[in-house]
Amino acid sequence: MTRPIAISRIKFAILVLSFFSASRVFSEDAAKAPVGNFKFCGLPYQLEIAKTNQLRTQGLMYRDEVAPGKGMLFIFKKPEALSFWMKNVKIPLDIAFLDAQGKVVKSYLMASESLMIRDNKRTFYSSVKPAQFALEFAAGTISKMPKADLQKCRLQPLPKIDDSVEESSKF
Repeated sequence: MTRPIAISRIKFAILVLSFFSASRVFSEDAAKAPVGNFKFCGLPYQLEIAKTNQLRTQGLMYRDEVAPGKGMLFIFKKPEALSFWMKNVKIPLDIAFLDAQGKVVKSYLMASESLMIRDNKRTFYSSVKPAQFALEFAAGTISKMPKADLQKCRLQPLPKIDDSVEESSKF
């Protein structure tokens, strides 16, 4: 009778190791995302650039932190209604959706959610209006800015939209 229990423990251990291996792979892949220097609201930021479906889908998953002055810039081929969620994101984040001119159209403080929540129960954060870019920062970065100042903010320089920016894949 002890044998089935031992096998169950082995299967459980393999499952746990697989999860941690996958999270390390995602973190290592994200570190390979190109990085660019930008200004937002006149402040300098070093942003990972997500312009492929793979990098946009991965986003800031499995991160333990986002350092001050850092974040991720999501680039889309053309302005469209965008929607983000916090699947596999362990930390709260701020997000700003930007139009084609780099102007803020909507922003949110996105709460982290349990990794165990089913996809159909997750909170979605929508751009409401068409957006071509999205910026994610550590929680508090954008939400601490006065709304009036945030409406005047621009992303500079605007990223070049070329053939390396993939069309959005709809899930």
